[in-house]
Amino acid sequence: SPRINSRVPGSTRRGGTCVSMRPCGVRKAMGPLTSDAPASRVTEMPLGRFCASSSAAERSPGQMIDGLALGETTPGPLIMVVSYVGFVGGWGQALFGPQALPWAGVAAAAVVTFFTFLPSFFFIFLGAPFIESTHGKLQFTAPLTAITAAVVGVIVNLAVFFAYHVLWPRGWAGGFEWAAAVIGLAAALALLRFKVGVIPVVLGAGLLGGAWRLLG
Repeated sequence: SPRINSRVPGSTRRGGTCVSMRPCGVRKAMGPLTSDAPASRVTEMPLGRFCASSSAAERSPGQMIDGLALGETTPGPLIMVVSYVGFVGGWGQALFGPQALPWAGVAAAAVVTFFTFLPSFFFIFLGAPFIESTHGKLQFTAPLTAITAAVVGVIVNLAVFFAYHVLWPRGWAGGFEWAAAVIGLAAALALLRFKVGVIPVVLGAGLLGGAWRLLG
């Protein structure tokens, strides 16, 4: 696979490849129903991470963290981050040649977005009547309980993934990122102990992080 072009936003040339536009990136992105429920928003991130090529998922965690941040700044569901994954993939693979990288990114993002949301609408319109008819039936509700438990595991896995790459951005040997840990603990304390709103906490954490970066 070709290396990431140096002009890809947020990309790295640390021996990695850009997000892949192999069929996995289309087929596996076809299923999820868009939702703003907290669990669904969190568990949608592994979709983009694992539908990227394995080397990109392992060597470019910063790109997926940027995608999460970008997705959380929009009012829609987090699954829209797959559009970002598609753009970076199309740009990095130079689908239309090195002189048309933006067009390659836009085209790839459009394809991924189309095949992400179109099946969801089919599932909603065709499956909603059936789902409504299963309420109160144990043979249908029991598997959903198991799915809920699996979702908790996915959330924990994702939390560990992001915690590692935020607190040890250069690996175990690169040192601990104390500033990120302090800001994270302060944000958790503000949210859980003092019940501060999410928006003020996010803005405050962003300002603290920016100040640390500028002064450090």
